Amino acid sequence: MKKEDIFSKILDCSVSGFYKWKKQNRLIIKLLEKYFTQKDLEEFIDTGSITKLEALEGLSIEDVKFILDNKEIIMKFQEIKQLMQGSPQ
Repeated sequence: MKKEDIFSKILDCSVSGFYKWKKQNRLIIKLLEKYFTQKDLEEFIDTGSITKLEALEGLSIEDVKFILDNKEIIMKFQEIKQLMQGSPQ
């Protein structure tokens, strides 16, 4: 799916409406472009959720900071990601 089609579907507007909003520098467009990948948005359209964000549900900011500061945990997350993608280590 092309980027403009994804955005127009999420925003419930036409493709030309998306381009109009983008030209107007609307904050929602900036937010979606900055914090979500095309894959994230496609997953949301298809399933109604984004797996990588669902995995963070219930964690506090302190928990997330601890995880990011702990290299062993990051390595485990990378292993899990590889397994989920079906790629060998």
